[in-house]
Amino acid sequence: MNSYGRYSDQIQLDTERQKLERLFDQPKALHDRKNRLLSGLKRIRTFLLQALTTEDEPLIRIITTPTGKRWSAYDPINNRSASFDSEEGLRAWLETRYYR
Repeated sequence: MNSYGRYSDQIQLDTERQKLERLFDQPKALHDRKNRLLSGLKRIRTFLLQALTTEDEPLIRIITTPTGKRWSAYDPINNRSASFDSEEGLRAWLETRYYR
């Protein structure tokens, strides 16, 4: 057997190995791109939230937990945070904020 046959076989094996490595790297690359996109979207959401709300308005978030929904609120005037199991509790908290 000549040495050219072994050399071309080695090149072909290296080429196939490189193709397989690229295939295995694709899911990781897609995952990284997805994380960067989500991170960018979160930054945009935060920017828009800050730009569209005035400084003295409360910030309210609805958080979904395994046990149900929770309402989280932040009052920038008093620098206080509160969390509620019901929307009614949140509304009562907001009303007391305005009547102080």
